[in-house]
Amino acid sequence: MWRPDLRNVDEQGALAAVASYGTMVTGGRSSVARLSPSAQRERVMERGRAFLDRHAHDPDQRAVMEQALTEVARMGGERIPCIHLPCAVHEAVTGDPDGGESLALVTVLAEAGIYTLDHLADRELGPHWDGTAAGRVQLAGVGFVAALPYLALAELNVAPALIVALQAELAAAYVAMWAGQARDLVSASATPEELLASVAGKTGERRAVYARMAARHAGADDATCERYGQLGHALGMVRQLSSDVVDLVAEPAASRDLASGTVTWPIGWALARTSGASREALKVLLQAARTDPEARRQAVAALVATGVMVRAKVEVERHAHVALEILRSVDAHPRGAEALQAMVADAAARFELVAAAAERARPQPASATSAIIPPWTTRCSSSTPSTTPASTPRRGPCA
Repeated sequence: MWRPDLRNVDEQGALAAVASYGTMVTGGRSSVARLSPSAQRERVMERGRAFLDRHAHDPDQRAVMEQALTEVARMGGERIPCIHLPCAVHEAVTGDPDGGESLALVTVLAEAGIYTLDHLADRELGPHWDGTAAGRVQLAGVGFVAALPYLALAELNVAPALIVALQAELAAAYVAMWAGQARDLVSASATPEELLASVAGKTGERRAVYARMAARHAGADDATCERYGQLGHALGMVRQLSSDVVDLVAEPAASRDLASGTVTWPIGWALARTSGASREALKVLLQAARTDPEARRQAVAALVATGVMVRAKVEVERHAHVALEILRSVDAHPRGAEALQAMVADAAARFELVAAAAERARPQPASATSAIIPPWTTRCSSSTPSTTPASTPRRGPCA
């Protein structure tokens, strides 16, 4: 089964890595012009600010609302899922490049609340919260999660039954995300499988519900909504696993996860990979890394030495492959499909940039880490297992 080669691509070339696949999805058709990702982002954010203007009870509350909305504004990347995912799904279903923005308002408000509460719990609040009491931050986060998205849904110009369905879908997703976040809170003792389940429940489900709601809002049937939800889930896995790796290796001394003592999936996998004195030494380094930037650098070097970058690459590419195969299976309008492909490619390319740098920087051991064969290779026509080293460029699983 064909899959795009998402290796060795830079930020500008990310979409080119899936260009031939995109031709297969879209058939080379064209669609109407649409806003650039940055222009669409700003337009949805303006919708958010106007919404807050209408619903704030006083200037003080409006100011705190703006602080919470800034959690979304400070997200990096050209495309951010809470805006561009629902817009792209709506366009993929209907062909309308602008019709998803009213639903994107809902997901932006939800995202702002989730990020605010998550950053408060992890002690990672940005400088725009400086001087704000923790209780006020918590109130803002709860308001954005529990009230504002439902008000925005109630204002949609659609049938009341659809509004109720969308509200129920968001509420059910919150319960699933609650379970994922609960697993994250006990990550220090979790296995790699449990940490992956936490990612699936916390981030995978969040992206899944954004995509499902967008498809339902666009008028898709239940089966199509579910397929887009699965695509969103896979995208969420790619982005979260990439983000966890980027946090560690992009600038090790500034790693927020090491500073907070959070055991993310790559850290958990590396710990499970070691034993005895090596494991104890790594745990000592991780503990020191909470307060010492130099210990963070040493901890990242020790983590990379376990082969975690190779294993993370397998997970990122596996979920990217799933997302693109799902997109291929639905009858998507071409420009919406292109936007969704670009989101997958952007997330995978971000991982590749830092992973390649980390692998080049680490000393090579006397015996190379054993190759880890991606799970989809078992579906290839050849019955002979691949022996290609993990570092060798390959176009696909059967190359």
